Amino acid sequence: MPPTKLAAALAVLAGAAAFTPQAMAAGVDGASPLKTAADAYRSAYPQLSAAQAATAAAEQPSRKALYESVPLSRYGGAWYDAPSNTVHLNATTQAAADAAEARGRELDLRVVTTVVSRTFADLQEQADSLRGGALGENVGIDVKTNRVVAAVPASQRASLTAPAGVALIDDPGSNSVPDACTSRTACDTSVRAGTVLWRGSQGSNVCSNGFTLRDPNTNIRWATTAGHCSNGALVTWGTSIGTIGPLIASMNSGAVDASAIWISDPAYSGQAGHQIYRHAAFGGTVQVDAAANLLTDMTVGDTVCLSANFTDVTGGNLCGVLGSTSDPGNRGLARVDGMDACGGDSGGGWYGLSGSTRTAYGFHSRSSSTCHAAGGTSWFSAWAVVHSALLPGADVEL
Repeated sequence: MPPTKLAAALAVLAGAAAFTPQAMAAGVDGASPLKTAADAYRSAYPQLSAAQAATAAAEQPSRKALYESVPLSRYGGAWYDAPSNTVHLNATTQAAADAAEARGRELDLRVVTTVVSRTFADLQEQADSLRGGALGENVGIDVKTNRVVAAVPASQRASLTAPAGVALIDDPGSNSVPDACTSRTACDTSVRAGTVLWRGSQGSNVCSNGFTLRDPNTNIRWATTAGHCSNGALVTWGTSIGTIGPLIASMNSGAVDASAIWISDPAYSGQAGHQIYRHAAFGGTVQVDAAANLLTDMTVGDTVCLSANFTDVTGGNLCGVLGSTSDPGNRGLARVDGMDACGGDSGGGWYGLSGSTRTAYGFHSRSSSTCHAAGGTSWFSAWAVVHSALLPGADVEL
């Protein structure tokens, strides 16, 4: 990053430093998206200096432009290494790799390319076909090695045969728990990503709301939460004192952990959606600007934030760094490093933060067995996967 660019980034961070109402281990989506991203990078990578974190944050929109410049038919995946401030990008042809390097120079990015044999779409297709079969649920993608990876019990590994292009590793036994509980109340009368949901009867708060969806053919609106939050179809769900409607579809298998609630109550069914809850102390409600409709729309190294905060209903939207788009250690779910969600956050909307653009990424599923601990980990079900497997006729409201 040129000195002038870095100086500007540091100036913004310094100006925003006094804004955050409370100190937290993870970044908080507030008045300054740049500060949010920088805090998230330092949470995931404590070894980073303030200047390095500012660089990582300021260059994120440029990295997004680089990824989008590579045709999906040639794109083998990418990841950003914040400590070295280097973008690693895989392409299936030398011409595509050369073009990516040229685009990186135009964007003033440090880019390393590798020519690989398979596109990211190829990897995703194979991982999806294997998950839940003989290799179990923990099947994911390692873009760094251009392979599908299955995490299997160490005692069974020697007896299992991996298909071509698949690597077997010992199951890391991720210490995660589904973030639902039995004990963020709604801020008003709208259905926003991050508000607390009740199930069955008012006050029985169990999980959080994800992004609202709309079927363009029927104009039906949907609220979303985690699949493991469901206790059955047609059960009534609501928020605060309002009834949303019945839960219609739910899935909790492999990389899909999501439920769809039909927004049938007239108080909510005619509303415009595209809202993310953010407490007034942190700048108030913000919009969903875009949706990651393909898994390739999310890249390892992205800043991501969670709309839900069940245990601190007036707290901030905590942020981390995307560590994997398909974690083989946890069912192929997307993994967030540096942010530890809590019980009741399940279903809350995870969104990418690039500059001031907020992109719907998915629905919270689980996290480390602690709550808001420094250095924790969270996992979510990517919207791209949920859209394909459970809700192909619906779109995230923008």
